Amino acid sequence: MKAQLKKYFFLTTLFLPFFLSAEVETYFSPKGGFRENLLEKLDQAQKTLDIAVYHVEPRLLKKPVLKALERGVRVRISLNYGADWARADHKEIYEEFKNKKNIKIRKLAKNNHQKFVIIDGDTEQFTIINGSANWAYSADHTYDEDTLFISGSDENHLRDQFVEEFEKIWKLSSEKF
Repeated sequence: MKAQLKKYFFLTTLFLPFFLSAEVETYFSPKGGFRENLLEKLDQAQKTLDIAVYHVEPRLLKKPVLKALERGVRVRISLNYGADWARADHKEIYEEFKNKKNIKIRKLAKNNHQKFVIIDGDTEQFTIINGSANWAYSADHTYDEDTLFISGSDENHLRDQFVEEFEKIWKLSSEKF
């Protein structure tokens, strides 16, 4: 029995990576590539972008969201509105996009400290980006941060958990800025 288990374990560890299609990347800041990889992944969205973030600088979000909207991507953004220092940036984002089609922006009055995006969450080729980094210059150049990029169809259970969390946040968010 032990020999069979060893053989099974060996064969599984040898061949399993060829059958997995999930890809996981980790980026550590400062200067670890978080920002450029985030922008690259946002540019790859084909159907949906669901973003829940504590703080995002308008200059980081504007270009990739405009490009996504041009491609017909549906965008939903829930922004923290509990921190006084973040309100001006988040109001600027709202003003920039409020009259655009295919985008909804809401504010969450409680302190939501999460930072994640679900890209193409209703497809098998989704990407989840999650970590400690705010979407700001300082996260990539000043602070010690970590961010995971998870892509692929082998992590459906993980995708489903993030989708559920985003929907919970979305329901608690307000459309009034």
